[in-house]
Amino acid sequence: MGGSGRGGAGDNVAVVGVAHRLDALMAARIAGAKRAVSVEVAERRIQLAKQAGADAVINPKVEDPFQRAKELTDGEASASCWSAWDSLRLLFWPGG
Repeated sequence: MGGSGRGGAGDNVAVVGVAHRLDALMAARIAGAKRAVSVEVAERRIQLAKQAGADAVINPKVEDPFQRAKELTDGEASASCWSAWDSLRLLFWPGG
């Protein structure tokens, strides 16, 4: 699997809620993350995530974020960075 599991070189990184965690996405890219995936619902922030170097952006309104992240990382675990609001929203209101 490789990587440290802390979001650095060789790791898969999932950043949920780009609005407050764009820095984490960019840091993962700079640190040499194997894949940096963002989970976001707002179109403007989806574009920001892509510009910041996200390999993929998952919109939980369109697809299951857990299943899609598993597909993108070939089933490997990932280090995650969640904003408190986005993690609650995803867990309790996955459709929106």
